[in-house]
Amino acid sequence: MIEHALTERLAHVREAQKAPLDPKTAAEVPQARERVGAELGFISFAESMHQAILGKGAEQHAD
Repeated sequence: MIEHALTERLAHVREAQKAPLDPKTAAEVPQARERVGAELGFISFAESMHQAILGKGAEQHAD
């Protein structure tokens, strides 16, 4: 189940990474925001899974 969730999120990130990291036009800004949001969402999810595996809750996260 965790592997499936990670795989789905990573696929979303890879799709979003087709957008430019540094938008050159106003039309590229929403795509760049989506890219950053997808990347941060993946990192946040992966970190929360890591903390759960370690037996730490959000309130115990001190790193």
